[in-house]
Amino acid sequence: MIRTVREGMQMSQGDLAAASGAAKQAISNLERGAVIPSIPTIQAVCKPLRLDPIDVIRVGFDLAPGEETGLRHQIVELLEDFDSAKLELALSQLRVLKVWKARSASS
Repeated sequence: MIRTVREGMQMSQGDLAAASGAAKQAISNLERGAVIPSIPTIQAVCKPLRLDPIDVIRVGFDLAPGEETGLRHQIVELLEDFDSAKLELALSQLRVLKVWKARSASS
């Protein structure tokens, strides 16, 4: 999503890096899905692209706006009410669960 919007605005990764304050490599990693970005990074990158950070998070859950169902829909609704600190905490907890799931699967 970020790459598509960036390219649609005829911005290079360097342009987005300069506008957002993120490193160019961070933009590349984010667009490739090579990292799980922090909430402040998502917010910083979304601002010059005029994207709602919640929409970017939805895409991270493989959800398109309007396509949420069941538990995923409830999660997205909860996230919309969180401030940056709560979003950062929730993201940290999800990262722990992801690591735990990966370790459980390999056991």
